[in-house]
Amino acid sequence: MRVAVAIHLARDVPHSTFRGVMLAAPAVQVYHKPIWKLFAPSLASLAPLLPVQRLKFDRKRRRARKAGEDCYNLKDDPLVVRSPLQACVGYEVLKICENIMSGAERFHVFVFVAHSREDRFTNAKGTIDFHD
Repeated sequence: MRVAVAIHLARDVPHSTFRGVMLAAPAVQVYHKPIWKLFAPSLASLAPLLPVQRLKFDRKRRRARKAGEDCYNLKDDPLVVRSPLQACVGYEVLKICENIMSGAERFHVFVFVAHSREDRFTNAKGTIDFHD
């Protein structure tokens, strides 16, 4: 969410304030179930705390762990969110992503973006589309 705030500030504040912005894995497009977008507004208002989607899991890492290969263990990382996304949060994230992408042409400062293709929440393709 902090990245979304940085994008909004760099886009909407007068140009003299910012010379550029560096974004790491900006939340401009997220992985979501296609049907979720259709029901998100009503579900977010009727059952805001309802768990709607778990974060995407990387099957390659799972297989590598089973095979005994040396890889980063997500289970030990305290910064990894394991609980499912709640309806109200998911809907707000979708709205923010749409707002950012629809206003991308108003972004007139220098931008540096970095994004891993292994990101389980934000979609790297969205970052490329935002930059283009």
